[in-house]
Amino acid sequence: MSKKYIIIEMSDNSVWEIPASIIAENRAKYYETKDENYNDIFQETLDDEELLIDWAENNLSWQEVFPHSKCIKQPQVDYSDDWHNGEKNIEER
Repeated sequence: MSKKYIIIEMSDNSVWEIPASIIAENRAKYYETKDENYNDIFQETLDDEELLIDWAENNLSWQEVFPHSKCIKQPQVDYSDDWHNGEKNIEER
């Protein structure tokens, strides 16, 4: 059985994957405290991509999902462009 992941491209152009089950588990645990069925909420969250992303964006921080995340694409830095266009300073040491 395949697993679902939320894939996010960060501002530095790195790409990360977070298991969707982490987000679904968080939502199911929350609603379980409201007397909802954990398994039903967990599955509902996995099945509804908009709900999954909405819950992740509005109820979890990067610090909470980071331990479960995996960087699948490192940022590509163009030092040639930076050399020509980057801010330069002179310092004495």
